[in-house]
Amino acid sequence: HKIPIVSAQGKFDIPPIMQGDIAGYQDLVGELLTSGTPLHSKEQIDELVDGLGARLSGANDGLYASSLKKNFPQVMNLVYEVIASANYPREEFEKAKIRMLSQIGARADDPDQIADVVGHALTFGKGHPYGEVVTETTMGKATREDVYQYYRYFFQPQNGYLVLVGDIDAKEGKAMAEKYFGAWKGADVPVTKDA
Repeated sequence: HKIPIVSAQGKFDIPPIMQGDIAGYQDLVGELLTSGTPLHSKEQIDELVDGLGARLSGANDGLYASSLKKNFPQVMNLVYEVIASANYPREEFEKAKIRMLSQIGARADDPDQIADVVGHALTFGKGHPYGEVVTETTMGKATREDVYQYYRYFFQPQNGYLVLVGDIDAKEGKAMAEKYFGAWKGADVPVTKDA
């Protein structure tokens, strides 16, 4: 309580899964998580975050946010909005995919990145999710629908948990969790990770 900052993590229990011939698409899930909702575009989300002096970042298993305590209710509202209704706009997907392909291409000239890829493949084996090698070919096959369906399948309330840390007590945290996430039911229609 000495520093008036609160952090939130909305995390989801997601087992390691093979990405197969579209290896790399899971990296786009987190990168694009904050790229839009039905209520706000990426630019609007970025402006809201900046205006609140907050931090907001996505991962393929959840979302992280932090801000001053006085701004935290607005940040929690945005955390809920993104976790519950990210819509992965096609134009943002295409930009992110181009960036990812560029990074993969640059990897060929970076000994550390080459060693990292080879190390994972040898340690875990290519038949394990952590040993898969993302290539320009596999990333090139990934679609916005692959990314969106992963999000829809795994980002469900029954698989998630909310962690609040900082200048907040258990009573405040429980009230916030109930206020922002209490009515969340998840996807309206059944989905599968392969849909």
